[in-house]
Amino acid sequence: SHCKYWDAAYYIQATTRRDFEYEWCLNKKLGTKEACRTSCKEMGTGWDLAIIPTPRHNEEIVEKVNAFVSGVKSNDKFNLIWIGLEDPEKTSNFNWVDNHTPVGYFNYTSSTSVGKYGMMNKNTGSWTFKNSLTYTARGMCSRAMNCWDISTAVENGAVTFDNAARAYGTVATVTCNTGYTISGTSTLTCSAGLWDQNLPTCNCNSGNCQDTPQQQCTT
Repeated sequence: SHCKYWDAAYYIQATTRRDFEYEWCLNKKLGTKEACRTSCKEMGTGWDLAIIPTPRHNEEIVEKVNAFVSGVKSNDKFNLIWIGLEDPEKTSNFNWVDNHTPVGYFNYTSSTSVGKYGMMNKNTGSWTFKNSLTYTARGMCSRAMNCWDISTAVENGAVTFDNAARAYGTVATVTCNTGYTISGTSTLTCSAGLWDQNLPTCNCNSGNCQDTPQQQCTT
């Protein structure tokens, strides 16, 4: 039935594959959303409240949480887990706290409420929201284990990687097409799921630049 569908429905669109590692915030103790996020960040570079880009990642967290505390609890603070989803203006304009990962997957259900701060129900994997800055619950942190694929991100240039998996420590090298000069750094290193430098640009410096499908260089 329609109602039954919304008990376990989710929205999904194409999402770039990234791998994440997950850990508890506050050593598995209850805390506010901000206390949990602070605890995540104190774990080191790249750690923040949990980002969940796909159903597979959602299932991974559900399994991890229920391995520690299983069963439906009478008090919801023991059923709900802080995650890194936000809707600051309560306008359904959702974002992950890293401001990089697109919200390409959203676990809508009949119990999904309107609010600012995202939470997961550990029993169903569904997402909901709270408005309170004083509400306490356990929470989950995450860190990306590989970096975005930037192989086609530099117009009039090319990017190669010394590790195809783009794992921690991978070096990306940018080269420009004939007639173009690089502006910015030519090498970037993957660290905690993020490239350590801004992407450079390739600028035309002559009248015989090699055109690319993205842009025709003119003098």
